[in-house]
Amino acid sequence: MPGRSPAVLAKELASLDVLSGGRLLPAFGLGQRHAGEQQAFGVRREERAAIFEEALPLLRRFWAEDEVTHDGPRFRYEALRVRPKPAARGFDVWMGGTSEPELRRTGRLSDGWLAAFTTPAEGERGRRAVQEAAAGAGREIEEEHFGAVVPYRRGPLPPEAEARLARVRRISGPAPLDDLVPDLDGLAAHLERLVGAGLSKFVLAPLAPPADWDAELADVRDAALHLQTRR
Repeated sequence: MPGRSPAVLAKELASLDVLSGGRLLPAFGLGQRHAGEQQAFGVRREERAAIFEEALPLLRRFWAEDEVTHDGPRFRYEALRVRPKPAARGFDVWMGGTSEPELRRTGRLSDGWLAAFTTPAEGERGRRAVQEAAAGAGREIEEEHFGAVVPYRRGPLPPEAEARLARVRRISGPAPLDDLVPDLDGLAAHLERLVGAGLSKFVLAPLAPPADWDAELADVRDAALHLQTRR
C-alpha cells in the first residue's frame, strides 16, 4: 500500500468489488524488503509503516462515507467523494507480514492475517501474536480469518526454483524444506498441520511454473480440495 494514492486505490478496489459481485478480499502489506521496489514506489523503508497506518483507515472511510475530509501528516482531502462504493459499503481487509511489528499492526488494524510462506510452528506463533494484539486494542479477529500462502513443489526441487526458495527462506528463515515447500504428494498433510496451528485459508502456489495450468489445477484439486469444510 505505501507508494499508492489511498483515494485512487480505494476507487480501484471498490470497482473490482462491484464487478465481482461483492467477492473482493484484499490483503495488504508493506511491500517486499527490497530496495529496488521501494525506489520504484518512491517510498523510503523507514516511512512505510507510518504511511500504511494513515492510509488504511482512509480506505475504509472512502468505502463507507459519502464525503471524506482528512488533514494528516501525509494525506489531505477536503470533502472528497470516491465512487463507486463497494457492494456492501466496505469489506474485510487482511494483512500480511511475519515480523513482530507487522503482527501487532495486523491485530490493531486488520480483519484477518495471511502469512507469507510460513511453517506450521511460525504460523501458530503469528496467529497468537495477532490475536493478542487485537485483544490489546479492544478488537477481535474471527478464528476463520487466519491463512497462509503455501508454495509447493513436485518431487525434487528444480534448479529454476532455487532462486525463489532463497526468497522464501529470507522471509521464513532456515526451516526444513518440507516445512516451507511441501511436495504435492505431501500437500494435504502439510495443510492439516497448518490447520492444527489455527490457520484455515490457503493460497496454493507452485514453486515452479507448470507447463499446463489446467492439468496443474486438476492435480492440486485432487490433492487438497477434500480438506475443504464449510460452516
